[in-house]
Amino acid sequence: MTQKAYKSFAYKFEPFTQINLTTDRYNQIDVLIESDNPYWVHFEKPSKTLQNQLAKKFKLPKMARVVLFAEDVRSRCVKVEDGYVLIFHGVQPSTMLGNDDFPTLRFWIRKDSVLSLSTGKIDAIYDLQKDMHSMPNPSIMRCLIRLIEDLASYLEDSIYNIDEQLNKIEINLEYTEEATLKISSMRQDIIFLRRYILPQRDALISFSTKIDFVSNPTKELLKELSDGMLRQVEFIEMVRERAIIIQDNLMNQIGEIANRRMYLLTIIMLIFTPAFFIMGMFSMYLPLPGMNSHYTWWWVSLSIVLTSVGLFWLFKKKRWL
Repeated sequence: MTQKAYKSFAYKFEPFTQINLTTDRYNQIDVLIESDNPYWVHFEKPSKTLQNQLAKKFKLPKMARVVLFAEDVRSRCVKVEDGYVLIFHGVQPSTMLGNDDFPTLRFWIRKDSVLSLSTGKIDAIYDLQKDMHSMPNPSIMRCLIRLIEDLASYLEDSIYNIDEQLNKIEINLEYTEEATLKISSMRQDIIFLRRYILPQRDALISFSTKIDFVSNPTKELLKELSDGMLRQVEFIEMVRERAIIIQDNLMNQIGEIANRRMYLLTIIMLIFTPAFFIMGMFSMYLPLPGMNSHYTWWWVSLSIVLTSVGLFWLFKKKRWL
């Protein structure tokens, strides 16, 4: 049976138990806080009222409250008294599409508790809830590492998604308005990803070095995750270079198309220039030889046709057309 995922949830560890948050005031939190068991509480889009309640219930230090409930924050790790504020961005393929404002996932981590808040829907949180019930001997740090792995996996999927779209454009590299707009949008996505990956990696490295209540194997796992993010940085740089090259090729195609059209227009103008000259001569209000003759119009028309055909043949022979 598939485990249902909730926007807000609470879990108690040792033994592992799901706590139902049944009221608007989430009075069940008091049971967790007052017990000696480790616990994890998460809320999606908490209101201002709930934020104030959480600050009182969890006795959050002032610095932790400021960072956790800030409107706009970057990925970072801050040690505050006996806890750590850790902030990531929930980048995932479904939220790309030229978006530069990804939901944030904010943690208040202490030795035996985790309070997490998200400013929007993050798929990794829903995946974690489903995985918790199948994990052998789940613990706070094991679940936290699983969540960070899922966040990194969705980030990697976003990069691969852009790479696959670049492959499709590169295989059928032909100038169209749709391709131009698409490559521009993808370059924006790459810029947004680069802006979030590096701070998240730095935050993870800072967290793995500062945290003092986990075992060395756990620190090694966190370090491996940060190394994985470094590989993502290198990959996104490669994708960025490919996008620039593809866009340059498209721009070159645009230039070639424009040059061919201007070249064709120039040849056409040259072919009909003698005709314009002759018509200009006869349009002047001056007496010209043969103006009173009935055959003048036919001679002029024939000379225009012969000159134009002759120039067309000459350009064809020289392969200018």
